[in-house]
Amino acid sequence: VENAVSALALEFLARTDIAVQRALALSGGVQEPVATQVNVRPPARVAVLFSGGVDSSLLAALCIRNGADVRLVTAGFWEKGLEEPEDLVKARVAAEWLGVPWTPVIRSLDETLADVYELAPIIANVNVVKMGVALAFSAACREAASQGCVVALSGGGSEELLSGYHWRHLQRPPEASYAAGLSGLRSMYHRDLQRDFAVGAMHGLFLLHPYLDGDVAPFALALPPDSKVADQEKRLLRRALQLLGAPPSLHARKKRAAQYGSRFNSALAKLAKRHRDGGLRTDLVCDRSLGSSHCSLALVFTSGKESAHCFQTMCQVKCSFVCILGFSPVARAEDDLDDGPHMRRSASIFAKCAGLPYEAVLPHYVSRSPQKVDMADLVQALHCARITYGFGGIVCGHSSDIMALTYLEEACDQASLQCLSPMGRSEGAMECLVTDGAEVVVTRVPHDCGVLPGKRLKHIDVARELQQQLTAHIGGTLEVDLGGVDCLPVSSPYFLGGRLELHEDASNASGTLIAPSRALELALFECCSVVSHAPRDGISHNGTRSADSKS
Repeated sequence: VENAVSALALEFLARTDIAVQRALALSGGVQEPVATQVNVRPPARVAVLFSGGVDSSLLAALCIRNGADVRLVTAGFWEKGLEEPEDLVKARVAAEWLGVPWTPVIRSLDETLADVYELAPIIANVNVVKMGVALAFSAACREAASQGCVVALSGGGSEELLSGYHWRHLQRPPEASYAAGLSGLRSMYHRDLQRDFAVGAMHGLFLLHPYLDGDVAPFALALPPDSKVADQEKRLLRRALQLLGAPPSLHARKKRAAQYGSRFNSALAKLAKRHRDGGLRTDLVCDRSLGSSHCSLALVFTSGKESAHCFQTMCQVKCSFVCILGFSPVARAEDDLDDGPHMRRSASIFAKCAGLPYEAVLPHYVSRSPQKVDMADLVQALHCARITYGFGGIVCGHSSDIMALTYLEEACDQASLQCLSPMGRSEGAMECLVTDGAEVVVTRVPHDCGVLPGKRLKHIDVARELQQQLTAHIGGTLEVDLGGVDCLPVSSPYFLGGRLELHEDASNASGTLIAPSRALELALFECCSVVSHAPRDGISHNGTRSADSKS
């Protein structure tokens, strides 16, 4: 097995080397062999946005092997009394091994605030994570441009291709590796690349991502899962770096997201406390007065917990929803999902609470559907809804059903829509809902799990304990393993239409439970009603919070 991984790592190295040569050619940085050089000229300088991690270190090593004048640049937030950012510590060690010039760029709190004001208008659909990464990129790009570089290389794309995200790749079964990577690549433009290109252009740099090269990406995406993940993520990339002679301190470095390794995430927290009454980073970064903007969104509501969690997550970053889309009714019961009626009832009730129009128009494209859905039908349904409501993006909670997610992403591509699935926290969706201010009621559970529908959860500890109990009963760690478990928010900080009112004996009365083949369900229309309320102070009618409100 180890020999096979080494062979694949060599092939990966060769392909990445070609990609680096193409990138360097744009800056004149590729040198011909000495025996064939005529009218030799100094190589143009090329910058590597350098964290000292395995992605950027491999790119830097290949640039050096191709004779380029490489400049390594690492940025971080650091002030008196704080520890040096991890990226600066690791990058210093890695640069010593590479033996090329390295420049650390230190930004103060005031300088970081100025950078936030500069970056907010150019990052589409800005959020805290995007801004944290952009701050590191911008400071590094500014320094690279001052050193005469016209091209900068970034290690973007390796996470998706080589299984670098724990929640997206490592928690999934191996057979889902390709689909998970493809899904990540599809979302890269609106999640990462638009930001990266805009920041580079602002500083006069041509930003390139060699791992996304046509010789690299298809090869890496199709590799067997066990070549990508072993004791750590990115197994193949680490082996490639090891083959180049990197010390263990480098090729075994633990992954650290850019906003954390650079500590700009901490800088944003400090700035929010200083400049925003609520002390929330979102209130600072997503302040529309800075020029930040988001496209309007439609929520695809399937059954409960994941959809509701994604709704709250996007509302927290001040996105506005204009409608909720659900699955359409079917003519024959045998063509319906086992939980199809429950899903439609849940979506209808949630839409009333959220104060948003509801359209049950989508074909049943989820992987467990007994019907095979034609892609054209899904695209047409999205297109018609877009004409009616004018949204520019779709939000869904399909992170556990990777096949459904990739199918919806492809349909959104064809309909010229963004597709967002903002599930990325280690906690389950039920716990996240309560953590983010919702009270929830359990609406669906498997038979004989020790819990009845109708149980209400107001406190984080109770939600966590229940989720652990259900996970232990069902087995597994993914949300998909809890597919028989669902809940609805009774109340939420982002509900404009009202809140749920439940009968006192909702979980005990024989008339309030129904039992399809695999689960017990709360008879939602019989035991629940929506009580309307006026819009809460601090919340606008488009579902976003005003700048002076607290979450």
